[in-house]
Amino acid sequence: MKTKLICLILAMFQLTALAQRVKVGNLYYNLSKDSKTAEVAPYDEKKYEGNITIPASVEYEGTSYQVTTIADNAFWDCGELTAISIPNTVWKIGESAFLATQLKQLALPASVTEIGTYAFTFCPALMSITVDSNNKVYDSRNQCNAIIHTATDNLLFGCNATVIPSGVKKLSDSCFEGCVLMTQMNIPYGVKSIGRSAFSTCKELTSVTIPGSVTSIGGHAFEYCQKLTSLIIPEGVSVIEEYLCIYCESMTKVVIPSTANVIEDTPFHTALQDVYCYATTPPRSKFGYSVTIMPFAEVGGEYVFPATLHVPEASVDAYKNSTAGWEHFYQIVALTPEEMAINKPLASESHGSSWYTIDGRPLYQAPASRGIYIRKSSDGTTQKILIP
Repeated sequence: MKTKLICLILAMFQLTALAQRVKVGNLYYNLSKDSKTAEVAPYDEKKYEGNITIPASVEYEGTSYQVTTIADNAFWDCGELTAISIPNTVWKIGESAFLATQLKQLALPASVTEIGTYAFTFCPALMSITVDSNNKVYDSRNQCNAIIHTATDNLLFGCNATVIPSGVKKLSDSCFEGCVLMTQMNIPYGVKSIGRSAFSTCKELTSVTIPGSVTSIGGHAFEYCQKLTSLIIPEGVSVIEEYLCIYCESMTKVVIPSTANVIEDTPFHTALQDVYCYATTPPRSKFGYSVTIMPFAEVGGEYVFPATLHVPEASVDAYKNSTAGWEHFYQIVALTPEEMAINKPLASESHGSSWYTIDGRPLYQAPASRGIYIRKSSDGTTQKILIP
């Protein structure tokens, strides 16, 4: 035991000797005397601010250290940091390294091969993201203003000006969180999952299009999207996760697909007027919690969800007699035959779709206004689509 303790003490002394925290210029560094490398470290007292250029190397007491990493939380919560220049010697950017900064643009060098979670999350002023074309791990294909993990087609970080390119398969957790200037988002067909808090606090987001390829949407995905008025969850999604649209004060309409079978606690906290649920069997609540839509309203001495629930006609009684929370809706009515006849997007959906009005007149782009339209897919199939 004594031998192990001595070894531990010696290892700590050795670590102290190899890693030294110093300030050079306007930045703090952790220096490794063994490898002659430097890590940009978090601020000590005063937060980093303004325009900062990270040097490729620093000199300290006559020794040169190459700057290779940016530590976890290095620039976290530096609300006055507006610009950063990262040298082509840095290979790693740590977790939350630039979380909650005011960066306006980001250029990722070819040398970066590892980025920690939340590294560029909640950067509300960020309008431009580029990745060096020689980077072997990440890309910003088609000038999309995002960082994509090339091997997995996973979009890790976006900004207010991101246009999600075709080929992306996943939107990572918190990838657009805090993009407060984003107003619209069209998620292309091929994206299969939307991560937790993906669009959280996108306060100016008024519309989002989710394709039929999406089969999972993480909890909190659209929380605090205060101007989002409706959400259509596509067929294929089976679990409506918790706090999906919490604090979306302008949202009046939600469409739940027929594939939904589980709905978690308090998925919606909105000004909902109508919920369209196509599931013939009322989705059960997870862990036995009651499905909750906030806020409640008092009607006739009882607290109810002040919205109308539209369900398949044969399922009205099942929803009224549910013990999972559906029974608390103020009104539960049958979907009209026209609403039931509207098909959901097919798995064959593609960018080659052609759109027409209900009377057959061609449209030159996907419709944005309310109404019923005809869509012809590239495989020749046609569908009647409701834009609510």
